[in-house]
Amino acid sequence: SGGARHGVIGATQFGYFEASPNHDAVAWGIVNDSLAEEIMRTIDQLGDAIRPHDFILPNTDAGNGGGYDDMLCPDGSTWCDGTGRGGIFQYGTWVNGGVWTTQEARAML
Repeated sequence: SGGARHGVIGATQFGYFEASPNHDAVAWGIVNDSLAEEIMRTIDQLGDAIRPHDFILPNTDAGNGGGYDDMLCPDGSTWCDGTGRGGIFQYGTWVNGGVWTTQEARAML
């Protein structure tokens, strides 16, 4: 044991939802039916936080406007807030909250 859990919805730190491993586990049949239903229900309940413009995002914001709060940004910080520190890693861009149509395709499976 030990260490902080990451991707726990609503946690004060690392409180984001990671879409890819969740919908991929459902799409690829890795989880049983009851867990698959729970995962997809959670995605549905996240609403605009995970699907602000129809396509599913790779992750929700951790609550501070920077998306992931555990990702190393180009300036060495762990919060790419869009003030020039984040570059392509700031929330809403590329892998941190950006849109990937392949994500939506796997979520639709």
